[in-house]
Amino acid sequence: MALSEEILQQIERYRLGDMSESEISEFEAAASTNEEIRQQLQLHDDLDKLLADKDKLEFLETLDSLRDMPVTESRKNNSLIYILLAILLLALIGVANFFLSSEKPDKEEEILVNEPSRENSDQSEVQFDSSSRQKIIPQVPATQVESLPDVDEDTPVAEDPDPIALVDYSINPQLEQMIGSQLRSSDFEVVVTSKQPDSQIANSSDLINFNLAGDVHSSDQDHPDLNLYIFSNNLTAYDNFEYLIKKAIDVDLNNEKATFILSFQAALEPGLYYYVIEDAYSERPYYVDKFAIKLN
Repeated sequence: MALSEEILQQIERYRLGDMSESEISEFEAAASTNEEIRQQLQLHDDLDKLLADKDKLEFLETLDSLRDMPVTESRKNNSLIYILLAILLLALIGVANFFLSSEKPDKEEEILVNEPSRENSDQSEVQFDSSSRQKIIPQVPATQVESLPDVDEDTPVAEDPDPIALVDYSINPQLEQMIGSQLRSSDFEVVVTSKQPDSQIANSSDLINFNLAGDVHSSDQDHPDLNLYIFSNNLTAYDNFEYLIKKAIDVDLNNEKATFILSFQAALEPGLYYYVIEDAYSERPYYVDKFAIKLN
C-alpha cells in the first residue's frame, strides 16, 4: 500500500532534522512497526549515497583523463573540459534536487504524528469542594459599588518585594454591593449588633478570633435556621460557592427578642474576607460584611 502524503511529509522532515525530540520519538516508533516507512527511508539513503558516489567517481575519472593527455592537447581542450565538468555537476545537482523537492512538504500542510488536540489540551476540569447552586442576588444600584483602584502598568516591580505588600486586599464588587443593603425579607431581618473587626497577626500561621453578635427580627416570632459562610475576596468565590468556613448560627429565643452570639478561632492568611449570613434552606442572604487580616 502506497504511503500517504502525510507520512511522506513526515519522512522528509525527519531526514532534514526539522522535528522536535518528541516528534522524532513518535516517528521512530511508527517506523519500527511500518515496513514501508523503513523502505522509504532506505531508498532516500541509497539515493543520496548513489549521487555522492557517482559524483566522486566521475570527478576522479576526469582527473585521470587529464593526467594521461599530452600537455599540448590538454591545453587546447582546457576550455571544453571545464564546460563539460560544469554541465555534469549541474546535471547531478538538478537530479538530486528533483528527487528531494518532489516530496518536500508545504509548511502550511505539515501534519504531526499523533499530535494532541489543542482544544482538548487547553481545557481543564475545575472541581469544587461544594456543590454548585444558583444564588439569590439582591438587585442593588450600581452606584453602591466601589470602583477598583487604577493600576499603573509602568510601575516597576521590586526584585525582592515586601511579603506584606503582596497580600491581596482588592474588593469583590458583587459582595461589596451587598454590604449595607436591605437584605431583609417581608417578615424577617438579621441585625448585627457587634461586627467582626479587622485582625492583626504576627505570623501568617496565627489563628484569629472571629466574634459576631446580633438580633433576629421576625413578624411571627418564628425564624429560619441560619448559617454563616466566610469567603475570600476572589471574584468567583461567591458565585461558585467556594466558602472557606461554614458555621451554624444558634439563635437564642429565651429573651424577649431572638439573639445570637457566634465566636470561634480560624486559621486564615492575611487578606480581605467577606462573611455572609444565609437561610440554611432557601440560601437567601440576610447579611453581608467584610473584615481584613493584616500582618504586624
